[in-house]
Amino acid sequence: MSNRRFCRLAALIATAAALVSFAYAPVMSSHTAPDSKEYVALARSILHGGYSSRIFDVEVRSYAPRPREVDVTGISWPPRTAAVTQRDVYRTPGYPLLLAAVGGGGPGASRTALYVVQAALMGLTALLLMLLARRLWGPHVALFAGGVFALDPYSKRFVTVVLTETLAAFLVMATAYCFVRAWQQRSIAWWAGAGVAAGGLTLVRPVFAFTIPLIAVGALCAMDGRRRRFLAAGAALAVGLVLVAPWAARNNAVSGKATLAGYGAGWNLLIAAHGEGHGRTLTWVYGQPGYQRDFTAVQRLAPTVARLRADRNAYARYLIRADAMQRAEARHLYVKRLGAEPGQVLWEIAYRGYFLWMAHTDWFQPTGAKLLLLRIVDWALLLLAAAGVVLELRRGGAGRGLALFIVAYTLVSAVGHVEARYTIPLRGLYLAFAVSAAAALVARVRASR
Repeated sequence: MSNRRFCRLAALIATAAALVSFAYAPVMSSHTAPDSKEYVALARSILHGGYSSRIFDVEVRSYAPRPREVDVTGISWPPRTAAVTQRDVYRTPGYPLLLAAVGGGGPGASRTALYVVQAALMGLTALLLMLLARRLWGPHVALFAGGVFALDPYSKRFVTVVLTETLAAFLVMATAYCFVRAWQQRSIAWWAGAGVAAGGLTLVRPVFAFTIPLIAVGALCAMDGRRRRFLAAGAALAVGLVLVAPWAARNNAVSGKATLAGYGAGWNLLIAAHGEGHGRTLTWVYGQPGYQRDFTAVQRLAPTVARLRADRNAYARYLIRADAMQRAEARHLYVKRLGAEPGQVLWEIAYRGYFLWMAHTDWFQPTGAKLLLLRIVDWALLLLAAAGVVLELRRGGAGRGLALFIVAYTLVSAVGHVEARYTIPLRGLYLAFAVSAAAALVARVRASR
């Protein structure tokens, strides 16, 4: 296939990926989620030269048997107190900056502009996916993978939702593409580009912070000569940290701790440590007295109303201390359970790693044969993607690096609480690995005949 024809077809598929996204908008019940409220509040704060939100902007709907509106630590603040503005360390600024760029992300023209921008990002994600796949598996696999991704409903629905998934998906693909180019061309500039993309990705979703050192390790493995290895690894690390370090320094000034996200890691770890797994949903964990005791224990650290009104950093420092306390309790419980029932704990982690990739659980859930069909599709994709990962681990090169990235993300995520939407940013890579495995299977069958 000529390069010209490939580029033409890739452009058509990328355009389709962007436009198909709007087909799902009319059937969606909501275009916001509990997280959207704070993202919009932070975007408006950025437009006014700050990075603050009111306490009730950080509220979530609890998963208790009788849900109620509470903040992330379970406190129902009085209305006047919940309206107090505090400097925010809970959300990284990557997505709020995008919302600020389109006017704040609120209802109306700004929201429409956001959907258009996110559709364009989805199209670019599809294009980068095909360019990456062509380098690893050839043009035919690349175009087929792009077509599958363009029609994938689970990633497309987030184009018209005020959440980070679409922006994160673009940055994941940009990071992966730069990584593959850097590996194959032995280019220090492309290693630096991968570091830039990974730094931006970390500011959108802090869980991806591990990609920055992972890219540096890849540079050490791929480059020739000691000097070029260290130059490439140093460039990737340096540019990644240049993007991330100022945010960590700002949080240190606000809360006393140089962190990317001031709250959330301990909470997710605590849910998992209390047994989230097969037959034990998030709602089930929330209903357990032991979890409720450990989760609400941090509330004694909460600042007083007077303190909140006098100090705009008081809530940030509270979240930092609450997160540390929950992480410590979760680690203690994990160690205790590993000693008493290691098989059960490992089974829970394995199940969460599996559930992470079950995209059908993230959206519309039919019953009967329709639900079984969705499960079969997800099971088939999981088997093919796993086979694709194994093949790339055996082949080596840049494909091995991407396979290790998917494995590492799965393991890092499975230790804590998981939701299927957590893998939406990796959906393109996941489908590409599945298509590559299917192509390898077809080639083997043809060869055997």
